[in-house]
Amino acid sequence: MKTLSALLAGFNPVVMYVLIGVLAVLVLALVAYEVARNIYKRKHRSGEGKFVPERKEASPSEEPEAEPAASEEPVAEEPAPEPAAEAEPETPSVPAEEPAPAESPEHVSAVPVPQPPEATEPVPENAKVVFAPANRLVSVRYDKSFTARLMQTSEKNKEYYNQIKNELLRYKRVKSRISWRRESFRLGRELVAKLEIRGKTLCLYLALNSADYAETKYFVEDASDKKMNLPVPTLYRIKSDRRARYALDLIADVFRTRETKYTETDPVDFAADYPYEETLALVEKELVKIIEVRSGVNDEFDDEDDELNDEDEKDSGVSVAEAGREMRDDEAEKLVRESGNVTMRGKQTIVNVDTLGEYFSDGETVTFDDMKERIPFLNKSAVCVKVLARGRLNKTLVVEADDFSLDAVKMIVLAGGTVYRKRSE
Repeated sequence: MKTLSALLAGFNPVVMYVLIGVLAVLVLALVAYEVARNIYKRKHRSGEGKFVPERKEASPSEEPEAEPAASEEPVAEEPAPEPAAEAEPETPSVPAEEPAPAESPEHVSAVPVPQPPEATEPVPENAKVVFAPANRLVSVRYDKSFTARLMQTSEKNKEYYNQIKNELLRYKRVKSRISWRRESFRLGRELVAKLEIRGKTLCLYLALNSADYAETKYFVEDASDKKMNLPVPTLYRIKSDRRARYALDLIADVFRTRETKYTETDPVDFAADYPYEETLALVEKELVKIIEVRSGVNDEFDDEDDELNDEDEKDSGVSVAEAGREMRDDEAEKLVRESGNVTMRGKQTIVNVDTLGEYFSDGETVTFDDMKERIPFLNKSAVCVKVLARGRLNKTLVVEADDFSLDAVKMIVLAGGTVYRKRSE
């Protein structure tokens, strides 16, 4: 005690103040370094972690550093120098059947991300779709050709179809032609009639003036508001046997002022050439297309059964139950793309779709390396990952993983994203 007292008594106060000042400067410098480091990491994070299908996957032995507590917003760690053994970029291995996207929706990546082929195909006229609300919730719907609709319509509609077509073809020089949306009938080069199936109704368009049939038993409609209907502006919906008989009278009026001759011929069962088939089989035959529509599309569709449902206005994302109702398993499987990367064999971990929505921002691309970097509780020793469905997803994500459940695929796609599965070898 006497020695300590002697040391303190002989200690110069000036030296003590100098030491305290030096310590204060060191603390301030450390705080400034941490602030600058965090700012750098946030800027660096926006340009890193993008999924590049053309690059080989890094060695599974390389693992990112541990993340901070899960309650904080995950921030990507400062990247360590790349080891010499890391795989170099190779020639792109994207499958030939996947064309480059016409344009990226909302997200602009550091490198182009392949999009589904449907995104580059023009949407057929009057495609059966519903529009997406503000959160880019997309809807996958069937676009059925006239042939497909005729094959799946009721037997009564097929009977009406036979009556109308036989009657039109009894006039000489009248020829028919089936296109994707309708069947057209021309007298020489003049379009005189066309048939469409809208919902459950056979619709007959005729080259007549609808005003001439006002206040008559023929309850016709004026369809001239659409440019494609101008040659045949009168619409007659055939919903009963009586209307089918009246349709024959209207057809006679069309040809009354035209130079052609009517000939009695035996009726032909044209509908027999179109037996019923399931939708999936028609997709395989390319008579039905699967259309994916994102927000911003502003085409006009006039099918009665294609109107927007109020439930599609929800902006709370996609749930597992909603995804199951909106899309079948076989449809979901067709929307899974191949990334070109090879899956690793070894320990597998799982991650849920709602977890991806929590740790990744709207429009981001997600790989397994990104998941291990962002999600603190993910098993860092795993070398492959399977994505499962849970909760809700209200973000558009491009996700690459080794495997997916079909419900997870549905949720990602219906939320506007894209699914890439690694190739197994």
